Amino acid sequence: MDQFGNLNDFRRECIDAKKVFDFVIVSLPGNQAGLEFIPANGTDVDDICEALDMGGKIVNVQAEVIIPEDGGCEADMSSPRTDEEVVLDNGEVITLQWVTVTKDMVTFRVTFDVVDENGCVVVAACGTAEIDDIEPENVLLCAPEGTMIDCTLLPTTTIKPFNFTCNGSEEEGDVLTFSARFNLCQAIQSYDFVKLEVLARLCEPRDIILPEETCAPLLPQQCPQIFPGPRSMGNNNE
Repeated sequence: MDQFGNLNDFRRECIDAKKVFDFVIVSLPGNQAGLEFIPANGTDVDDICEALDMGGKIVNVQAEVIIPEDGGCEADMSSPRTDEEVVLDNGEVITLQWVTVTKDMVTFRVTFDVVDENGCVVVAACGTAEIDDIEPENVLLCAPEGTMIDCTLLPTTTIKPFNFTCNGSEEEGDVLTFSARFNLCQAIQSYDFVKLEVLARLCEPRDIILPEETCAPLLPQQCPQIFPGPRSMGNNNE
């Protein structure tokens, strides 16, 4: 306890705190077809489809989820929560609650190259696509009535686009669609704001640390391994 100084300096304080009742990370695997690629770097879909019609191939496909400020998922707070009794490994019985998590839409960034028969890049594309119609999922949490739910998508979400196809018409132009397998990773926690009594002391600012400037002479790097080299311990002849 030496790092905390004199404990007599501490006193009872009452603070507001965000108490976490439960915290889990869940994944939602799935797949969806007919996703529309929306170019975002000035490349026209017509250019992509023309390159594909000329025998080009799509390579170097990468995708990553775009996490909005609101987290990208939310819990249904309007419906009453259903209790569920669960038996733990030690035999204890506890009561948890079912929470419904929904996602209206998940947007992700897609990049790929279109190469010709020689493997040369003829189109470098970057754009977005959206996964919608995602089924709500039920998660079992310690979330009694009165607690709130936070949900956010995680960067570990994986999306694998495949089967790119050009469609469309002369009137509306080309449309590039594809299918995708995905695994949506979500961090979900139940919480409430509480007041806690703690033993604490007020923090004071630390002293400013200034670097010391020295005027020590700079010596050239030496090579003691070769000069003067290791000292000979042989016997000298008299």
